[in-house]
Amino acid sequence: MSQPSFSSDWLKRLSDPYAVLGVSVAADDRRILKRYRDLAKVLHPDSYSSEETASKELATQLFARLVNPAYQKVKQERDRAETLAMLRFQVRRLSR
Repeated sequence: MSQPSFSSDWLKRLSDPYAVLGVSVAADDRRILKRYRDLAKVLHPDSYSSEETASKELATQLFARLVNPAYQKVKQERDRAETLAMLRFQVRRLSR
């Protein structure tokens, strides 16, 4: 039984790359890279050790469609600044 791919609507709900990576907004580059590598060790298709194909496919999709894009947004300074501005705007909107 194969896992269905994630819908784009579902992925848009996980728009906070810091939450996807599990790091603080104030985390430095070193801490972000360390967390990304920890997640890659667990979810990367080459290192995933489960024999179940369904769970291996799910891990591959999580890594490719959530973790990698989140890291790409956070690792570049310009994208990081845009992401932080968007998060601040969302917090202000929700606090009203």
